[in-house]
Amino acid sequence: MDSGSPGGTLRSYLKRGEDFIDEILRHNEFLRLRVVQLESQLFMDNTPVPPPAAASELRVVFEQLHKEHDQIQRRFDNVAVETEAHKERYAQIEEENDRLVNLFVAGHQLYSTLELSDAVQIIVEILLNFVGAGRFAILILDEPSGELQAIESYGVDRDAVPVMPKDVEPMLACFSTGKPEVSEAVSEDWDVNQPLVCIPLKLGKEVIGAVTIYSYLEQKRELTPIDLELFSLLGDRGGAVLESARLFSSSDGGPRSVQAFIKLMKNEGGHG
Repeated sequence: MDSGSPGGTLRSYLKRGEDFIDEILRHNEFLRLRVVQLESQLFMDNTPVPPPAAASELRVVFEQLHKEHDQIQRRFDNVAVETEAHKERYAQIEEENDRLVNLFVAGHQLYSTLELSDAVQIIVEILLNFVGAGRFAILILDEPSGELQAIESYGVDRDAVPVMPKDVEPMLACFSTGKPEVSEAVSEDWDVNQPLVCIPLKLGKEVIGAVTIYSYLEQKRELTPIDLELFSLLGDRGGAVLESARLFSSSDGGPRSVQAFIKLMKNEGGHG
């Protein structure tokens, strides 16, 4: 049938329609595949592109998070400062507790006995364990001679401790002030004639003896406020403790003499 006939014209029209539909379907399929490809690429890149409204909302959220971060950072800095202050305060409290414990224990030990040899040994232990003294001597003012002589020593032979009049240094300062004379030096070098510390042993206001420290233990690096308070405790209480023990242990209560001290300590099984 001729294309100019009504039948040919219809067939031609239908053919163009079919071609147009095929073209639309092919283009639609291309677009669908392109969408899938782009979505896959966005997923792989993890970079989804939000719409403008969502992007604006994200900026607001980001700014809010940034402000919160700054606030948290400031709080963290404040907490760090407070923590450091608490650490310092804790260290001070711990040091204060150690001081009180040491003073309590030392004071309790001083009054725990009336045996002369035990009282002397307690003073030795306080100097050794609490103060960290390495070489020292306990001297008593011998009333018959008016001189200070050692009744006990540690780290140095008792006979090597010089006999000292009370009116020469370092005893003169101890007897005149009634307070410990303390050198800040903590050295390995030592001299039995030049004690680093001289602590007057008092009986009321009367000085009846002294503790002389010549050196400290190796681990002792410096003197602390606790050491100074222990020196004061020994000075204020040590003399009374030794004199009370001497009178308690003595049968005649005679004059205070070094030989009497040493004899009583030997009789009690002490250290001579």
